Amino acid sequence: MAKDIFRRLSPFIAILLFSAALWILHHELVKYRLHDIMLELKSIQFKRLLLAFLFTVGNYFVLSGFDALAMSYVRRRLPYSKIALASFIAYSFSHNIGLSLLSGGSVRYYLYTSWGFSAVEVANVIAFCGVTFVLGLIFLGGMVVTFEPHIIPATLYPEFFTFRPFGVLLLLITAAYMLLSVVKIKNLKIKGWEFRMPGPLLSFGQIAVSSLDWVMVASIIYVLLPPSPELYFVEFLGIFLIANFAGLMSHIPGGLGVFETVIIFFLSPVIPSASVVTALILFRAIYYLLPFMFSLTLFGSFELIRRRESLKLVTAKFGAFEELIPHFLTYAAFACGALLIFSGSIPPHSTKMELLSNYIPAAVIELSHILASVAGLCLILLSRSLQRRLKKAYFAAILFLAAGIILSLLKGLDYPEAVFLSLTLLVFIPSRALFYRKASVLREPFTSGWITAILIVLIGSMWLGFFSFEDTRFSPALLLDFSYEATAARSFRSTLSIILGVIIFSLIKIFLAAPKMPGLPDKKDLELADAIITQNASVLSRLVFSGDKPVIFNDRRTGFIMFGMSRRTWAALGDPVGVKNELSELAWKFYELADIHGSTAVFYNVTGKHLNLYSDLGLTSIKIGEEAKIPLTGFSEIEAKNSGLTCEIISPEKLIGILPELKKITDEFAKRFEKGFSSGFFNEEYLRQNTIAVLYRGTEIAAYANILTAQKEAQIDFIRSTSKISEHDLYFFISEIARHFKEKRFENLSLGTIYSFDTDSTALGPLWEKTSTAVYTLGEHFTDFKMLRAFADKFSPALSPRYLAYPGSFKLPAILTDIAALIMKQ
Repeated sequence: MAKDIFRRLSPFIAILLFSAALWILHHELVKYRLHDIMLELKSIQFKRLLLAFLFTVGNYFVLSGFDALAMSYVRRRLPYSKIALASFIAYSFSHNIGLSLLSGGSVRYYLYTSWGFSAVEVANVIAFCGVTFVLGLIFLGGMVVTFEPHIIPATLYPEFFTFRPFGVLLLLITAAYMLLSVVKIKNLKIKGWEFRMPGPLLSFGQIAVSSLDWVMVASIIYVLLPPSPELYFVEFLGIFLIANFAGLMSHIPGGLGVFETVIIFFLSPVIPSASVVTALILFRAIYYLLPFMFSLTLFGSFELIRRRESLKLVTAKFGAFEELIPHFLTYAAFACGALLIFSGSIPPHSTKMELLSNYIPAAVIELSHILASVAGLCLILLSRSLQRRLKKAYFAAILFLAAGIILSLLKGLDYPEAVFLSLTLLVFIPSRALFYRKASVLREPFTSGWITAILIVLIGSMWLGFFSFEDTRFSPALLLDFSYEATAARSFRSTLSIILGVIIFSLIKIFLAAPKMPGLPDKKDLELADAIITQNASVLSRLVFSGDKPVIFNDRRTGFIMFGMSRRTWAALGDPVGVKNELSELAWKFYELADIHGSTAVFYNVTGKHLNLYSDLGLTSIKIGEEAKIPLTGFSEIEAKNSGLTCEIISPEKLIGILPELKKITDEFAKRFEKGFSSGFFNEEYLRQNTIAVLYRGTEIAAYANILTAQKEAQIDFIRSTSKISEHDLYFFISEIARHFKEKRFENLSLGTIYSFDTDSTALGPLWEKTSTAVYTLGEHFTDFKMLRAFADKFSPALSPRYLAYPGSFKLPAILTDIAALIMKQ
């Protein structure tokens, strides 16, 4: 409960912290103006810039040591060139985008799995790197505070107070970690995960590499600061660590605003605040933006090499970048929108304005200034819809980018801004095919992360406007000043226009009716589903008639998704069913509906046909097993060794007469096993719609099977039996079922999915074993995977892979637990 409340409040906490940081920053910069900071930027020495660049290169080299140590941890070998590539791209993404588990973690997953790593191995690499990152912060913080406890100004705490005990505590935590590695404790269990403790050498390496990382990053800022006899590096290192801790706690990408505020607050007594701000701006550019731009190039090059065969077939529309380009354009559109908003808050260059005033009427300049800011607001609001691949958002983004180019020139001859917008527009134009969804832009849900990012941009732009025009006294009359020189008035009018736009957009979103929670299908829904299944062969989709799974139809009602809900997981069973060109929109509808209701959407037991679709949704697909299909052409049945066994396919008329006996077997069976979701269960109406096979021992029913059929495909849904049935009895029973469908000229008989999962050294092993044993069609008759696989292999089945598409490795334990609960009817 407390965790859920914190999750909901975290965006508001981030916004509050960001606002507080800007207030403190404003107080520290009260003596300075924007012009002073621009002069500082121009006067920075080239030698200091070169040193900062060299420290940046060295730091990213050190960061590759995190992944190099992780390779030893997961006992895998990989060339250093690949380790360095994955590390550099992952850290540059997480530094700039934030949410390191989702950004840097996703990059690591994408790269390492392409090199043959399993999902669990990648999860262990990510966890190891995360622990390494924190260990360095704890150890180095403990060392600095213990041996230099007065890094914080004495005016901030009572006399005789010291932070040394806190430093000693941090060092004790580090020592405890080392001790655990020495005494060889195998695993630490943390909320469903088992973290395997590394050995003492690896643990020492973690602390050493991470500490060096923190020292080198601090050195980048230190060399950019003007020399001061009152500031030693050790003192600055302590301030830097405190600022980073505050930035991490704020949950703002890169600690933007919070990190800078802490640094300026502590350094302002010894270094002019304008110089500190200049150093921090350059630090952001050198350490964050330059590596990020380079990493995008490397990532694109990696895709070109990895998909060079595809490039021979598709080159006209970025065929190799279908998964990358939409995400890049999303962030590019957001950046363009933020740029237009920020530029509307600061005064234009006086020389350019003087030149512009000779040719452009004041009214045009005024209107252009307001419209440019509004265009920027529209772009950041559209970014969410671009991420969701909406066609209308794509065309609207092109319109606002083109408008922004013209307006940025008309409002102040801001040609660098126009060039940036033009380059973004050039990438947008040939990417039309990547934005294919027809959903409404206004109905797209905004996550808390997106709302936080948008509000941070708006709050930041307002602060920038007040800082730029602090000498200007605000009054209602100021808003009516439309002269060429009224730059402050234009900034305030643009800010008011943006605020008004946000209010209007928010009201529209509030009054739009929220989609209802899906319910169980009624008779009309099932009739429609039957028609869809008839036209689009899908045996597994006939499980919809069990009636225990909610169903979502697309708007044209030509396709559907059936799914189960457990805690915060919505698990779609199988691929979307319906007309091929409508499946994408259907999958998006399911994904967004789960998101609106605060849940996670996953696609369970899916084929490989639509993996690109799940990738578009931002989901990761992992192989969970293989469907075993008996090819009926050429299949030869066996004779029963026990002459008392016979198999009969029951007609609907005869089924009514034996239902009490089948119910009795089911009740007896349910005392040992019971399941649902991924298979049917005893329900008279459901059984009447399918094919029922009965195994007799003499005149008594020993077992029965429910069989799903669609066109020329059949699948054993479930088997219920008495406790006396043997493995050979099951083999005979299935063989007889196969013989029957072979005579009916069916092509395949599916035994269900044989599940397997690489769970070495993790807590997922027992969990997945419990789940997959339950979901296998014949799983209740066997005790482990090997027995299941050996039994299925007797029929020489054709195997086709089945996948689970889910968002992010660190959600996997909770997702598997929820799926297990659905299957076991818990």
